[in-house]
Amino acid sequence: MTPKEYIQKVKYKELYDPTLTFQLANDFHVKKVLKGYLPDDHESKEYAVLLGWDNIYYTKRGKELSQTKSIVRLGLVQWQMRHYPTVDDVFEQVEYFVDAVSAYKSDFILFPEFFNAPMMARYNQMSEPEAIRQLAQYTEECRDRFVQLAISYNVNIITGSTAPDKMINFTMSGMCVVATEHTTCTKKSMLPLTR
Repeated sequence: MTPKEYIQKVKYKELYDPTLTFQLANDFHVKKVLKGYLPDDHESKEYAVLLGWDNIYYTKRGKELSQTKSIVRLGLVQWQMRHYPTVDDVFEQVEYFVDAVSAYKSDFILFPEFFNAPMMARYNQMSEPEAIRQLAQYTEECRDRFVQLAISYNVNIITGSTAPDKMINFTMSGMCVVATEHTTCTKKSMLPLTR
């Protein structure tokens, strides 16, 4: 009797095989006959059956939006200090870099420490700590603009520290803004800068 004939007889209950009968009765199906499976097994003539079973309850998972990535792309901005008289001028340059780096499908863009320092030129008559304190008035506006850029360009933006919007007793605590494309924004306090 050939393996094919043996399987047919078990399937139609003309023969009883303790393993194959049970498996065929439970919706297993024969995928392949294996020859030379157990050497020296004279009873089965060294044949075996490869069985398959389709799990009807299995549902293939769809792709999730937040799949784990094995590679993270960082865009690091090297800032050349130029005179930018207004916040709009600074953000024209900021958007240039965000556009360029996001075109490379970067996950994060990192701006340098005190990226808004060129605006201190309008406070040249003041001492450096006082001029930096004047930059604090732009902190919230800069944060809001970074959030909008992160959303528009679908990229996470991390700024270098900026002057915080509240100062106490000549001690400044730097602040780093992290804007993500998922509309969240956090402020991270940095080490205090003292006079």
